Amino acid sequence: MSSNNNIFAFWSWFEDNLGRIRTVLLDPSHPDREYVVSSLDQHILAIGTFTWDIEKGMHRPWSLTISPNGDPELLEQTKAIVEQAPELADWEFYPAHQPKKQDFAFTVYDEEMNQQAVDANPWHYVLIPASGRQHTLLIEAGNCPHLDDNTLYAAVNHLVTCLLGEETKIHRIADIEIVDELDEEHHKAAKPIVQLGLGIG
Repeated sequence: MSSNNNIFAFWSWFEDNLGRIRTVLLDPSHPDREYVVSSLDQHILAIGTFTWDIEKGMHRPWSLTISPNGDPELLEQTKAIVEQAPELADWEFYPAHQPKKQDFAFTVYDEEMNQQAVDANPWHYVLIPASGRQHTLLIEAGNCPHLDDNTLYAAVNHLVTCLLGEETKIHRIADIEIVDELDEEHHKAAKPIVQLGLGIG
């Protein structure tokens, strides 16, 4: 089946199952949950290597995000998928994770699926010009010795995506580097991480 046919099949299934989806959203323990989640997985993966997320919308009751997982080439594909979305009164559809309010003290799962506390309030960042309009994002996160490198990167990536939105992150951030302490040169240019959403766009 072609990609266009897969996209059409997905949106057709979505419209046909709005009642089931709404039931599961209102009652996460409902027995239809497994069917809805597995069907969304199958339909979206049939189109491409994307992930999805359903949550409350910004202007309507619900939103569905089909994420390109930070890949600029896949972003063009998720935009094409969302362009074919039906107009539904209760739904918003997005081709990438949108900026959203994020507590700077949060939890993440490590590689062993244990919850780990993260306090990003003391973090600082520096934007270092890379190529074109892109920057390397240097982040000072010296208060996380309890996190392994992969878990710390996941925590930073999550926070940056929330602050900037996935599309801005894709287009403006070439790389993320994490250090325990900034050197003197970068320390002078550092800003609190809470200002990141204001510093790039």
